[in-house]
Amino acid sequence: MRVVVTGACGTIGSALVAQLLTREQEVVAYDNLLYNGHPPLLDLAIDPRLTFVRGDVRDRRALAKTVEGADAVVHLAAIVGAPACRRDPELSAAVNVGGTANVVAALREKAPQAHLIFASTDSCYGVGAPGGVCSEQTPLRPLTEYGRDKESAERLVMGAPKWTIARFATAFGLSRRLRLDLIVNDFTWQAVHNRHLIVYESGYARTFLHVLDIVAAIELMLGRPEEAVGQVYNVGDDRLNITKADVAKTVATVVQGTSLNLLGEGSDPDQRNYVVEHTAIRQLGFEAAITLEQGVRELAKGFSMLDVRSPFKNA
Repeated sequence: MRVVVTGACGTIGSALVAQLLTREQEVVAYDNLLYNGHPPLLDLAIDPRLTFVRGDVRDRRALAKTVEGADAVVHLAAIVGAPACRRDPELSAAVNVGGTANVVAALREKAPQAHLIFASTDSCYGVGAPGGVCSEQTPLRPLTEYGRDKESAERLVMGAPKWTIARFATAFGLSRRLRLDLIVNDFTWQAVHNRHLIVYESGYARTFLHVLDIVAAIELMLGRPEEAVGQVYNVGDDRLNITKADVAKTVATVVQGTSLNLLGEGSDPDQRNYVVEHTAIRQLGFEAAITLEQGVRELAKGFSMLDVRSPFKNA
């Protein structure tokens, strides 16, 4: 199978590329290296099955050339997260919406046989379902530029010849392209380096998923196109529907000596607070393999090896 991965040097993309190569897939990594002075795929360059294309999803011609002959395209390239999109809404729209339109157009023109897996987000649910949980049928009510861009992009993806939409939970864990602007990662960093956590809006609930479990879900969708094509999936695990307080308490338990203040003053512009239901992806055969505690232990061990403050943010 020949798989094109856009955003291949990102947090999820770099982990996915490495995993696909272990499965002996032919991988085309497409990335503009926006965040990477030191590309995270360098150690994989020796693998003859890996091709790297330095390209931008805003370049439709380059995309069309890249996807030609592909069996599948995993479209991860994006300006990710509410803060990064809020900082530059025009860039966010150009990449997240315009770039997705270019991917769909390239597939129509050059690779109508290819299965497109689109990385969306459960941020699209915004305030969620009043008094209930968010299924794939819950109306989308995004609160941020990021969520609104992804909602618009989803509508474009449904115009591709063969598509699957994956609304991912919030990622956590180490990756070849490390990010600290993710709740679990951020809390663990603060605990390791400051031994203190101040958490505001601690009762707000979200759903979380380890980077490697996200990769496993993508692999599952790639391997079962007869079931996945034309479907929208909430990609996560019901066991990881938890509050910010739950995350903080787990971090404080793992990183001993960390003090907690769950009554911190502050307000997040991204006011998501919801529970997400994951029946459809579970029926496809997915179940998270990595617990929150395991992920925090991994992060704490990794952060003890880093002597830098915070260079791995999108915004």
